[in-house]
Amino acid sequence: MSVQESRPVLEPKAPADWPGPANEGHTTLRRTYVARGVYSAVPIFAARGEGAQLTDVDGHVYIDFAAGIGTLAVGHCHPRVVEAIVRQAQSFSRRACMTT
Repeated sequence: MSVQESRPVLEPKAPADWPGPANEGHTTLRRTYVARGVYSAVPIFAARGEGAQLTDVDGHVYIDFAAGIGTLAVGHCHPRVVEAIVRQAQSFSRRACMTT
């Protein structure tokens, strides 16, 4: 049996309520308060990220293919990165080139 034959075929399927009521509420607020020039590719709003997964405000879970460069390298909320951020914030949280 080949590897392809042994794996089930997964077909992507959006939940019936996608993007969901909380995302729709956030979209309404965004249209009201954010300038039109600020682009958003999808009508979802992230509530949490862990590793390669992103959970939106309605609880739908996605594989995050659009993360920033640092997130792609280590994943969302990597424990060592979170620990380093906490250490830095506890010692000093703001710097400006002209004053430090």
